[in-house]
Amino acid sequence: MPYAVAPDGKVTYWYQRNANYEFSGMLNTNNITPNSVIVVPISGVMIKDDFCGALGTQSIGEILMQLDTEPNVKGFVLDIDSPGGSVDGLDNFAKIISNLQKPSAAFANGLMASAALYSGVSTNRVFASNATALVGSIGTMMTYTDSRGYQEKTGLKRVTVYAPQSTQKNEEYNALEAGNTDLMKQSILKPHAQQFINHVKTVRPQTADQPVFTGRIFMAQDAIEVGLVDEIGTLQDAIDFVRGTKSELSKSNQSNSNTMKLPNSKVQGWGFLSFLSGKSSAADANGETEITAEMLADANKKGEELQAQLNAKIASETALKAELESLKAEKASSDSALVALSKELATAKSVIEGKPTDLQGNPNGSGAETSENAFAAFASEIN
Repeated sequence: MPYAVAPDGKVTYWYQRNANYEFSGMLNTNNITPNSVIVVPISGVMIKDDFCGALGTQSIGEILMQLDTEPNVKGFVLDIDSPGGSVDGLDNFAKIISNLQKPSAAFANGLMASAALYSGVSTNRVFASNATALVGSIGTMMTYTDSRGYQEKTGLKRVTVYAPQSTQKNEEYNALEAGNTDLMKQSILKPHAQQFINHVKTVRPQTADQPVFTGRIFMAQDAIEVGLVDEIGTLQDAIDFVRGTKSELSKSNQSNSNTMKLPNSKVQGWGFLSFLSGKSSAADANGETEITAEMLADANKKGEELQAQLNAKIASETALKAELESLKAEKASSDSALVALSKELATAKSVIEGKPTDLQGNPNGSGAETSENAFAAFASEIN
């Protein structure tokens, strides 16, 4: 359900609950703190009408229009985690978002696809929650299940009768049952897909020449490159943007920017960047430090060189470890040979001294020979 976030972080929920945790009506908008941002969660499959406690796009649109006139409301953030949904009512919902008088932002909180993207890109700015957030899937599709075989097995027979004037009624559906998908594609899916494409090109013209209109899904950084997302950030970043308190170009992963200025409070550790790039960057009169694309590129190149050196050292260390293990194995083998040789020497010494031994080199073992015969046997072995 929608909720209001005050400048001090206080949250006011838009719907009240009674003692049984049932929704009992809207809060009085006078209770909303001035300069609050309305956050509208959009989760799961999107449909036009309310269902099982979840608001449909029609109800959300009505709430947005009502709050757009409230003086205490600063703007809106759509907190989206949705694979998309129904075409029905979607374009009206997107138009409501596009026509809001107050600023708006979309926060792709994991997944913003298909109908969810149609809605999200209608805001003034799009944020992705993290590098693995998925954005895209521009296009239309439908799923049809042919259950006639099952019905026949259960003894059911479906009979459909049309009026003589209704020769084209359900013709797309009937064509599907006959195995022909072309009519459905051309008369239903294609026009809706084109409407989707036109809408995205209108609200985000930077996507016009990008490979985004075939249904492809993008990870966050790629979505930035093709113009579907503006930056990776947090929900609070989106709220701050709407409230107007977010520093411009505060992210290094924004699109369409060759330089950026960071408040000094956010430049801690950027001295390492200067070291890598070989260039210094001092704070200006506003207490902001300029970071250029050239600095980032030089730093990246230096970082790659350092990484290559590190990889070489790791490879050398690995080779030395392998050589050490080989030497350990050779030593173990030599130790075993030395033990065996020691036993043979002990046996020979016993024979020479005239002490009988068994086959293991132990004195007075079973089946021991006399010293003369043992010595003769030993001499014979040597020869």
